[in-house]
Amino acid sequence: MANCPYPRHRSSSSKAGLLLVRAYVQLGITAVELRLLGFRHFLRRVPASSGDQQPTPVSLQRARHYARWIETASRGYPWGVHCLERSTLLHLWLRRDGMPSELRIGVRRQGRGVAAHAWVELAGTIVSDPPAAVAPFTPLFAEHDDSYVGIEPLSAARE
Repeated sequence: MANCPYPRHRSSSSKAGLLLVRAYVQLGITAVELRLLGFRHFLRRVPASSGDQQPTPVSLQRARHYARWIETASRGYPWGVHCLERSTLLHLWLRRDGMPSELRIGVRRQGRGVAAHAWVELAGTIVSDPPAAVAPFTPLFAEHDDSYVGIEPLSAARE
């Protein structure tokens, strides 16, 4: 990875390099899928939660590791990769690894309008962002609740 555009990762192992490539490719696919097919379509691909198990320190570390690589890969795109794309991909990866992650979307007032943000939690622990970045947002959507504010339940969308 001598020509790696991410200086911090030049000496990383080949496994880490593959994770960066995986994140980069899947972020692009996720961005296109969300734009063309919509959020509900993407959520149909996400495996059901494996329960309310408490995350172990190892699973929290792995979730944060994935989040860092997805964030790093997102900086390589010429267009902006937004929190929804990063969070939905992280949520998909964690669920596929058997972790009971929760995708959350929240809003806050910003001037005369509102701002939205998406993040991922494991048993209430934010793994995709610093807690201070999420604190101003009021959650409107949590994928684990099987509901979406103002729209039909996700269970109906998954059928």
